[in-house]
Amino acid sequence: MPGRSLTIDSLPVRWKTFEVKQICKASAVLSTLFFAVAGWSSIDLGSGISSVTSGRMVPGLNVGYTSSNWALSINSIGVSSSYYYQSSYSMNYFWTWQSDQLFWGRTTSGFGFGALYSQRGFQDEGSTTQEVKSDYGLGPSFRVRWFFAQPIYMNMEMLWGLRGTANLALNGQDFIMFSVGVQAW
Repeated sequence: MPGRSLTIDSLPVRWKTFEVKQICKASAVLSTLFFAVAGWSSIDLGSGISSVTSGRMVPGLNVGYTSSNWALSINSIGVSSSYYYQSSYSMNYFWTWQSDQLFWGRTTSGFGFGALYSQRGFQDEGSTTQEVKSDYGLGPSFRVRWFFAQPIYMNMEMLWGLRGTANLALNGQDFIMFSVGVQAW
């Protein structure tokens, strides 16, 4: 009709639902085609400890996507008390390969690059202000994963982040995450 525009709000309810379903199906098909290059893939979920908290046993979370020859992982770890908090995050991309057997389980290794961000705050007991500092870094990352009871694994990821180029010997910060996890599929 001349002078009348067609909008989503002007469509009948059944068309809106049909359109949403079609968009979801199309997204699923496109995602499948995009990830079909890999021979196999999995979603990884693990929990463990990290070097970021200077040896304190603080729980961390490791979530990732693994294909036959590459992996993406995101790590998060944090601690909080009435005087202190620290939150640290890293994201790594790895090119992976099958290494060998370790005892009875297979191992995979990886090399890539990653980024880290860490923020911490401290407040003295008598003070009303909080001192806040943050760190960031970019650099090479490494990964070793041992499947001791398939699909359960032990994982160690290390990121060595450069925080600047003024003095390379003093500008490095490591983010090592040791975790035990499971491949969801």
